[in-house]
Amino acid sequence: MSTASSSWSTLIEELLESIFNCLEDSRDVFRCGLVCVSWRAVALKSYSKLIPCVLSSQRDEKTHTLFNIQTMETQKIQIPDYFPDIHCSTNYGWLIQFTEAGVDFNSDDDLPHKIHMLNLFSKAKVILPPTRNQIDKAATSTCPLNPECLVLVAYLCKYDYKLAFCKVGDENWTTLDRSYFVTEPQDCFLSVTWYKGKFYGVDADKRLFVCNLSSKMIELFCEEPFVIGFRFCETYLVESLFGELLLVFYYQRRQDIFKMYEFDFIAKKWYEVKNLRNQALFLSRDGSALSYIGNSKMVKRSCIIHFASRSYSFQCKYRHDLVVYDMETESFEFIPESTTIGFTEFYTHLIAPDLCH
Repeated sequence: MSTASSSWSTLIEELLESIFNCLEDSRDVFRCGLVCVSWRAVALKSYSKLIPCVLSSQRDEKTHTLFNIQTMETQKIQIPDYFPDIHCSTNYGWLIQFTEAGVDFNSDDDLPHKIHMLNLFSKAKVILPPTRNQIDKAATSTCPLNPECLVLVAYLCKYDYKLAFCKVGDENWTTLDRSYFVTEPQDCFLSVTWYKGKFYGVDADKRLFVCNLSSKMIELFCEEPFVIGFRFCETYLVESLFGELLLVFYYQRRQDIFKMYEFDFIAKKWYEVKNLRNQALFLSRDGSALSYIGNSKMVKRSCIIHFASRSYSFQCKYRHDLVVYDMETESFEFIPESTTIGFTEFYTHLIAPDLCH
C-alpha cells in the first residue's frame, strides 16, 4: 500500500464522524481536530456535541480541578499565571485573565494591567489591551484566534457599570456610552452575548439593548421591561443551536425555578419557551452561557446545567453543586460526582475546546 493511500487524512468522512461521536471526552475530539484539515472539518460537525468542562479554583491554590460532566471524571491541572479573583470566561469557553498577581483595583496608582485570553485545551493565548478595571463579564464575536474577532467586556468603574470593546490586536479599549436611563447603573449589564453580527445585552431593568460599535453607543433595543418578579434573579442571554436569542432567568432563592424566553425580532417581544428540544444549556456563575446537544444520560435534551448554592456549615459558607434541571418535567437533580469536588468558592467557570470556526 502506498504512502498516499494509507494517509490518515484520506479516511472516509462518515467513518471519522462515527468515531468522533463515540468519544466521550470533548478534549479527545479537540485533539483529533488538530491532526489535519480533513479531520478538523469533521470535528467541527461534532462541535455542538462537545460538552464543556467545569474549572474549579480555590483561592491561593496553584492546582485546579477540571470536572468533565460527560465522563464524570476529575483531573488536577496547573494553569500558569492564574489569579482566580480577577477573571471570567467567555461565550466561547475561553478564560480572560490578568498576567500579573496582586492587582488592586481600589488603588490610586491608575496603572493599566496586562490581560489576555486563554484556551485551556490548546494553551493558546490572545493578548488584549491593558485595563485599569476589573472585568466581570465578557463575550467574543468568534474564536479569539480569528484576527477579526471582537471582544466586549463589562466592568465596574466608580459605581457605574461600563461596556468597552476591542478588536484582537488593538492597543486600547473603546468605551461605549449609554443613550438611555437605567434605574441602577451600578448593576445595569447583567448579561452580554454576540448574536447575528451584533453584541446584545440585558440591563438591570431586564430590557434588551444592542451595542452600536460604529457610533460607540449602547442603544435600547426593546423598551418592554419584564415584570418585577424577575428583578432578583440571575440572568443569562444565549444563542440557541437553532439561531434563536434566548433569555434565561434563574431564581437564586429557589433552585428549581427557571423561566426561559425567546425574542421575536419582528414583533420585538419576548415569548416564553417551555422546552429546549434536543439542546442542553450550560450556565456559569460568571454569567456566561453555552448551548450544546443533549446526548448523554446526564446531559439530556431540554435540560439546563447550572450551579446551585447551598450552605454547608454554621459559618454560612457555601458550596456550589452542579444541578441538572429538566425543563419538560420541571424537576432537578444534583450531579452526585460534583458534590465530592467541593466548589466552595465562586471561582467556577465553563471552559470548552474551540476549533476556531
